[in-house]
Amino acid sequence: MRVFWVVLCYLDTLVNILNIKIQVISLLPNIKNYPFPFNFDYSKIEWNRKLAELSTYTDDKIKNTSGSNIKEVENQYNRGEIKIPEGVVGHGYESIRELFPELVDELIVWNYDKELKREKELYKITYDVLKKFERNVKVYNNDLLQNMNAVLRPLYKSIVHNDIRLLRLMCGDNMDLNINTIGQLMVNGKTVSNYLTNISFETNMEYIADDIKSSINKQITLNHGKLLHLSSEHMKLQRYVKLLHFIVVRIPLVYFRSANNFLLMFQINAMIILEERLNTVLNLNYLEHLNLGRNYYTVNVDTVNFLLNDMLRITKSTIDTEVHRAFVKMNKVLNGDLKCLLAIFLYILNDAMSENTKSIQSLEGETQDDINNHPILSNLHKILLDEKNNIKLLKEKFEMFVQNVFNFDINEPSVRNLQQKLYEFTKGEIMSVFYTIVHQLITMRQIIKYKEFVDDLQKKGQKYRSLYRKIIDRFVVPQSSGILTFHTDEYDLLLRDFLHIREKGNIHFNLLGGNRNLRTLLKLCLFEINKLKIINKLYIELMEAIDILHEASVEDPNEKIMSKKKIVFYIYVLNKFNNRWV
Repeated sequence: MRVFWVVLCYLDTLVNILNIKIQVISLLPNIKNYPFPFNFDYSKIEWNRKLAELSTYTDDKIKNTSGSNIKEVENQYNRGEIKIPEGVVGHGYESIRELFPELVDELIVWNYDKELKREKELYKITYDVLKKFERNVKVYNNDLLQNMNAVLRPLYKSIVHNDIRLLRLMCGDNMDLNINTIGQLMVNGKTVSNYLTNISFETNMEYIADDIKSSINKQITLNHGKLLHLSSEHMKLQRYVKLLHFIVVRIPLVYFRSANNFLLMFQINAMIILEERLNTVLNLNYLEHLNLGRNYYTVNVDTVNFLLNDMLRITKSTIDTEVHRAFVKMNKVLNGDLKCLLAIFLYILNDAMSENTKSIQSLEGETQDDINNHPILSNLHKILLDEKNNIKLLKEKFEMFVQNVFNFDINEPSVRNLQQKLYEFTKGEIMSVFYTIVHQLITMRQIIKYKEFVDDLQKKGQKYRSLYRKIIDRFVVPQSSGILTFHTDEYDLLLRDFLHIREKGNIHFNLLGGNRNLRTLLKLCLFEINKLKIINKLYIELMEAIDILHEASVEDPNEKIMSKKKIVFYIYVLNKFNNRWV
């Protein structure tokens, strides 16, 4: 708890440093609050910024359908002459800077929960596909060793006891088997011939039955085809997981994840601690209470209420600060908050559609059959197509809002030209502030959900107060409204709601392509494929040693002796194959 307050204090201090307010100066000034002498003729304002004067369309040429230019419309809105109807997003907001985060929340962040849910479903699908692949290769390897060891059992039984003991010492648990770049089987960094040079076995292999040789050759052929198929499938899965990382960066998830701000470091830590505290008070303490066998559970939510209110206050203040910073930056080239509002949304829409198009095009190298039928790729493709439609819908909503409130058509060249001014900045300069705003809006949504749950908990907890407690509250010392009592049956249902809120939000969900579990599974898949390669190489070299043993043309006795040693070594290794050797 003390850690949370320290982090929260640092965060609050930083926000206050960045969000300086001196007397009547505010980040989001309301022009109607100024006394009459300050209400001058805004049409006479002269902006002294040369960059803005280079625009093809000056303010007087950017007109709405009523014939008013954009500066006049902004002044009308600031003076309250233009009002947003009740029930329409932005109703009650008296400045364009106040309106901006509301529009972002309504038009861009609105489907965050849905998109996060879809990403989790895609993660589960991907995980299941990788797990199934890894399990299938593992089963194949185990069956291969089991079946072939049954074939090789007569040879293994012919190895004398002393050789078994020697081989057990030679191999142990830490022997390293791998295949080098030129296809040689290496044992502890040496070729098998070098490894066995100074080793002598008592077992004398003179003859290998034809049926055993036939079984080994048949299995080598089967393994070769299986390896080609598995390697191809594994490369495909690796590529798909990379696509998840580089393509599934759709709105609004990409904005939340791309936020990289020093201030956010404190807020993210504070949010993690807040969620841990909520989980302790509402979940873990209750689970401990159940072990006592009592039917009623009392919980004190005063502390978490304080934490939630403080986090909400600081998050709102941070949003105001970042909105102010964004508009100050954009006003350097646009000279007007309404122009900034139109320009940033047009810029974001254009960027989102461009990224979506690139993402869809990056799938063109895949086969149509995989795009339509592969569980990972087909779902990924559908998500990208849905994002394309969502961007179009977002544009239509924004177009309708601007038309209904300000009477501007965003498709007019004079209006569309506004976004071009933002290209005087780098993409990072424009988007970094926007990322932070979206990050804060999504975080605030999660905080509000927790707060609404705790508020609802307080209402429901009052009815279970005992008659004695009610009398004490009424006539003696009232108990805090945050101390709540529930029957365990009812609290089980409430706890389920809390866990659902936490899991549904889960704003710290890992990136798909960079997810540790998926990376681990890919490594396990590769491990099993490498294991199969080594096993098959053992069978190939075993067969080569058997051929040398039976080859009459080989007259070198040392070569015959080495082939016998290799046969003994390979049979033992295959019979006692250990995953640690791979």
